[in-house]
Amino acid sequence: MTTPITTTEPTAGTAGRGRALGLGLFALAALAATPALAHTGHGDTFSPLEGFLHPITGPDHLVAMLCVGLWSALAGGRSVLWWPLAFVAAMVVGAVVAHDAVEVPAVEMVITGSLIAVGSLLALGIRPPLALGAVVVAGFAFFHGFAHGAEAPDQNFWFYVAGFSLSTALIHIIGIGLGVGLIRTDRRILGRVAGGAAAALGVVLLVA
Repeated sequence: MTTPITTTEPTAGTAGRGRALGLGLFALAALAATPALAHTGHGDTFSPLEGFLHPITGPDHLVAMLCVGLWSALAGGRSVLWWPLAFVAAMVVGAVVAHDAVEVPAVEMVITGSLIAVGSLLALGIRPPLALGAVVVAGFAFFHGFAHGAEAPDQNFWFYVAGFSLSTALIHIIGIGLGVGLIRTDRRILGRVAGGAAAALGVVLLVA
């Protein structure tokens, strides 16, 4: 008596998710290549859409947020949920502080430094405890949020905050999706390579 040999093939759902993640990443990268709206003012014409675009059109914001999502996925466990949530929450706090005209030094330098730091942690495969990782990402997120809030309008402030909070969450989800894909295909090493590339980009932005 022989046992029938069965083969498994990627399901349409798995392939569809991979294509969706690829298209989403491509779209964000294309937006990041547009003029840096995230670092210019637009008078009183701010809208939720401009808040949404703010993290996407700044490569330092975009890549750092992707790294947070990817890092949380590769760390696994509750980090997948709590690190991105800590980032978004601290970012909103930073925006409120900036909107209240509180002076915080070296904001842009810390933002660039966050790219180097998170990229390096990802590249080295470091997986800190849940609380420590949340503190790290929240600390950097405060400065990202401060940069957003410094350019937010007096009117429609919370709509603007909602816009950049939503786009940040979506960027994190894409990063998480990429991380999950790397885990399922046993290609975690590519996540470390991506972290190294992100850290290198941070160095370039820092010295530019």
